[in-house]
Amino acid sequence: MPEKPEDLAGARLWIVLRAARGDSLFGKVYVDLVEIFEDGMNAGDFCLTVDLSKSLACSRKLNIPVHSFKTPFTGGFKEGLHKAEEEIDERLTEVLERNLTVRLQGFPNKLFNKAKVFPLKGDASCKAHALIAATTATFCLDELWGSGSKTRIPPFANFAYQWLTKHHDNEATPEMRKALSDADPTTNHANKKPAANKNHREKRAVPVVDIKLLPIAPERIFARRFVAKDPTGIDYAEAFEKTEHAEKRHQDMLREIVSRLLSIGLSPLQSSSIDLFLQLREKNFIFELKTATLDNLTSQCAKGLFQLACYEEALKSNGYKNTCRVLVVESTGQLKLNSYILKVLGSFDVYVFFYNSEKTWPQKVSRDEDPLENFLCFESMTSLKSH
Repeated sequence: MPEKPEDLAGARLWIVLRAARGDSLFGKVYVDLVEIFEDGMNAGDFCLTVDLSKSLACSRKLNIPVHSFKTPFTGGFKEGLHKAEEEIDERLTEVLERNLTVRLQGFPNKLFNKAKVFPLKGDASCKAHALIAATTATFCLDELWGSGSKTRIPPFANFAYQWLTKHHDNEATPEMRKALSDADPTTNHANKKPAANKNHREKRAVPVVDIKLLPIAPERIFARRFVAKDPTGIDYAEAFEKTEHAEKRHQDMLREIVSRLLSIGLSPLQSSSIDLFLQLREKNFIFELKTATLDNLTSQCAKGLFQLACYEEALKSNGYKNTCRVLVVESTGQLKLNSYILKVLGSFDVYVFFYNSEKTWPQKVSRDEDPLENFLCFESMTSLKSH
């Protein structure tokens, strides 16, 4: 790592592979967040969260350097992480651009069958970034090509637009085509790091909710300590003061609940704002998880109520309907206090479930002895696997 790991936040990181036959460009990633793992096998290591819509891999051919992506001008660098001066950055960009191909033909069905795209919600820009991220996560640059038609579209945007035409023809508008082209990482090379607009953040009156929902992998849930975030982006965590989200207790709760939901056949999602999201038939469930003690239970529940309301408002304004708000909070063991919390938040149509680490599933997360999974089954009218 560099002397100042925080300098990586908001930076473009070029990845060059070194082999006996020389160096070759593997790809680039755009670093959105820098953290340090505090538990698990990677404790003490840095965790870089990247923006997939601004990142790409050049080729799957890792056993030998790909001739077209060779970078002889990087031979003077030692293995490790280095600051790329402007000249090197420009030459790496040239290597990328000279490997862009253009064709008139469409993509074969076998490529469309590999694509995994999540529900399209939000405005054109939000949908475009989700489509580009799904495309760069699935394909390398040398597997795709740009459109050679009258309206030129770069490779990743071209595939995303053709996928859209095939599966959601009504969404394949000129506005969406432009949004996809503008977001394509082969043409969007902006990597300057302007100073964070502090005045803008201070004047922002309305909290911003991240609704870019992605699957959760339980094995990747660890306690992390914040180091730095892209100063040009939206600080979702700051908007809700989610300082506890990196705490071990919170992450342990989330890992256990996600693992259980996966085991009964559900597909939990999350964003940098929303702890947990489930889409079951026509109903959407938004979850906020809170660690708590006897002294702060009521304040934690009050904070959770406001956050859930903000999430619901953001989801509704982006096309999500029939949302159900669920707060999962650590049990203090005080039944009278728990009943009070259930009654008060129930008046706001918030379902409260208490997490008890000493209990076994399905009672580990329940309300009045009714397990969370029974509630989900009843509310969604979906039959879950019996366990």
